[in-house]
Amino acid sequence: MGLINHLVHALGLPTQDWLGDPDLALFSIAALSIWQGVGFQMMIFLAGLQNLSRAQLEAARMDGAGALQRLWHVILPGMIPSVVFVMLTTTLLSFRLFVQPYLMTRGGPENRTVSIVQMIYETTFLNRDLGLAGAGTILFLLSLLIPLLFLHLLRRVAA
Repeated sequence: MGLINHLVHALGLPTQDWLGDPDLALFSIAALSIWQGVGFQMMIFLAGLQNLSRAQLEAARMDGAGALQRLWHVILPGMIPSVVFVMLTTTLLSFRLFVQPYLMTRGGPENRTVSIVQMIYETTFLNRDLGLAGAGTILFLLSLLIPLLFLHLLRRVAA
């Protein structure tokens, strides 16, 4: 049932239980999360491309740089801040992953799709184990540490 299974069936392939199969459930949630975030990421990349210096691109073209050379030596270095920002926000948003696996599978077949946030939620509010749930502060500390690491990386690359 569903659009994907309809297309798979139209191709003559067997339909799948995308959320019920332990081997496919995590892949299905990952595909949904990628689809959900790709628009935001592309907007950031588009803004980064529009921020590139046209004078540098034109100078590289006039100096005889081919398309791949302009990409490697002008465009990619100019896109580093956008790439770092997208990597940072995607990493931080992945720590917040709760809604998709919880609504789609409730942790899924054989607990294959339980996210860290869902585990903290269930430990805190369903099991009422506040001592173990306090370990969720590690997630908070990681969400503080990762941006600092990305900023350090950005400074090293930009220097």
